[in-house]
Amino acid sequence: VQPQLANFADVMGVDTSLISGKIAEFAEQFMFADTYGSLMEIKAPAGLDEAVSEFNVSFGISKNQLDMMMKIYNILGQKYDVVVTNPPYMGGSGMNASLSDFVKKYFPDTKSDLSTCFMEKCEKLTNDHGYYTMINIPVWMFLSSYEKLREKILHNNTYSSMVHFGRGVFGSDFGTTSFVIAKKHIPDYIGVYRRLFEKQGAVDTVEQKEKWFFEGMGYHTAKQENFSKIPGMPVAYWVSDNFFRAFVENKKLDEYGIARAGLSTGDNDRFLRFWYEPSIISIGFNYKTNDEYLRGNTKFVPCNKGGSFRRWYGNNEYVVDWSNPSLFHRPRTTYLDLYYKEAITWSVITSATFSSRYYGEGFLFDHAAASYFASPETSKYCVLGYLNTKVTQFSLNILNPTLNTGADVLLKFPLNERANNNTTIETIVKENISISKTDWDSFETSWNFEQHPLI
Repeated sequence: VQPQLANFADVMGVDTSLISGKIAEFAEQFMFADTYGSLMEIKAPAGLDEAVSEFNVSFGISKNQLDMMMKIYNILGQKYDVVVTNPPYMGGSGMNASLSDFVKKYFPDTKSDLSTCFMEKCEKLTNDHGYYTMINIPVWMFLSSYEKLREKILHNNTYSSMVHFGRGVFGSDFGTTSFVIAKKHIPDYIGVYRRLFEKQGAVDTVEQKEKWFFEGMGYHTAKQENFSKIPGMPVAYWVSDNFFRAFVENKKLDEYGIARAGLSTGDNDRFLRFWYEPSIISIGFNYKTNDEYLRGNTKFVPCNKGGSFRRWYGNNEYVVDWSNPSLFHRPRTTYLDLYYKEAITWSVITSATFSSRYYGEGFLFDHAAASYFASPETSKYCVLGYLNTKVTQFSLNILNPTLNTGADVLLKFPLNERANNNTTIETIVKENISISKTDWDSFETSWNFEQHPLI
């Protein structure tokens, strides 16, 4: 099909104000043809064929332009047994206003990138027993913004086969995946998947991937129905049946507590300080409620703000000016019932291994350090232990393979009820917190520092 599609600019320059009737109604749809390209949805008004057959040379549109419009309409209007493409890649930030509005209107589930919009377009061009196939960026397989697309495929189509290349096919790219999807949904179909990379994010040569392919590396089979057992329905073709069952047979973390992203000052240079910058008497370290703060004579309150990789305890470095939170970009004063309470926290944005920590009473928390509040509170130790396991990191790589781990992500994780009421786990976690706290307080960056351990 693609070689038959002329440059869409060839149909531009039509002045619809100089023509009328069915021809004008048809031609108006090509107003932004050079911008929308083959994503266009072209409809033929009733009586178009007669109007075209009777068309004479006219001001505003040439016979050649009209013929080209009809050709494009016929190509994009029919169905095909197989649709194959390497789609254009363009994120929302690269689109002009016209294209951005167009994809938001006609491709709301895939609007984040043109390449994923073409997944929907290819599906529309495929007949009921046909296939569409392409090489694409793999973001649609995992990110929450494409969940509705994955849901449509699971319910209406069938993953036939896939080669998940990772990075390196187009140089130092963001990763690629090549796939074949059947238009028809085939229940319990076992798809074949190939995973041609050893480490997430590693860049391998095309020659290396070819070698791995013929050696049989990364061969997996999976039923797509299993993908729906995981929140967000990621295309997790390589995981075991035990992993799928974990989500079916156990409660999620949202049943053991709540997680929230906290305040956002909008101007950290103005409102945030390292604890040792303001006068020590201006900091309230031991508040348990906001009422205590209001009765006090202080300005700053300890604020959990994420930080670098650290498990169990630490990164308690900042205080925030809480004297007038109405000046903040997002004060989150609706969270007053959560502020100053013990909680589990983690850095929302990190390129390192995920790490979670405990913090005690007296803290606020901002959007860079999401917090989890267990119910009952005693279960926080078991949840913290779970979050710092390799199981959590493995799950994150599937549910959320990005740098951003928001509060909503962790709430989807399963946790066996026996593990959440395990005194052995609780004892070990408390010991880890104590060891990590001693380590943190051994340096002058801690407000509980008393003496260096080597002295």
